Amino acid sequence: MVLGDLSLMLFNQIQEPRIIEKFRSIERSILDKKDFIATQSTNQFFEQAIPKAKQEIQEKITDYQLYLLQYRRILSNSLYFLEIKADEEIYHKIGVTTRDLEQRIPEIKRDLAQYFSSVSIKGLGFWPHRGNVEYYFKHRYRKYNHRIGSLSKYFKFDNIKSVLRDLRRMKPKVLCDLEEIRFAVREKEILDNKPLDKVLLSLYIKHGMEKTKSFGFHVGRPKETESHEHFLAKPKNQAIATVLKKGYSIRRTAKQLGVAINTVRKVKAILEP
Repeated sequence: MVLGDLSLMLFNQIQEPRIIEKFRSIERSILDKKDFIATQSTNQFFEQAIPKAKQEIQEKITDYQLYLLQYRRILSNSLYFLEIKADEEIYHKIGVTTRDLEQRIPEIKRDLAQYFSSVSIKGLGFWPHRGNVEYYFKHRYRKYNHRIGSLSKYFKFDNIKSVLRDLRRMKPKVLCDLEEIRFAVREKEILDNKPLDKVLLSLYIKHGMEKTKSFGFHVGRPKETESHEHFLAKPKNQAIATVLKKGYSIRRTAKQLGVAINTVRKVKAILEP
């Protein structure tokens, strides 16, 4: 199959696993080299190979940082597709932005104002984290490319319905765990050459804690358990206990004392085990 024959949906399905595997491949090679140094540091036979291994690790880390920086920028971009009516002609534009489309459209209008007397723009689609699709779209539909002066990302299609169908069949981009962690790495940390393993370890821990929370589990220090005696000794809870002993209902007790109904339930549960 020739590049360009793939639909946008299939293009993503093929490209995304390859990107993830590229990350994992570089990470594995870095870890393998580190393991080699750790296990052979006292072995005289491999002593001369260790400096070379350290140099290779640094080269791999540099590759990883550059790859991470590039991919992070791709993920931070959203793909958009516009319909443009300019002086009775209809054009379409593909592009990417890190901002809302409402912020981008006025800039596009200003660019087109030098070529047309009237311009109206309508958004036809917006796909977060799909910055990777822009260049493939331009390649796939290159025969419909229509330059407007110095502006190159414009098209005139014979059948816009098929193009829209191609775009709208793309599944929403949901970041996988690996992408979420790497997307969270700030660009400054990459450019400042901070120790990558420490940055990623911190993010792995944070991501794991957030995921654990999403399943309803407590994360962090163990919650301190309060004894029943200490709980009932509080003035507010003593008042609740007094009213409950008079035979008042939970709801009526809460209303009369102006306390939370769950607090009354807790006091009642302790009093009537």
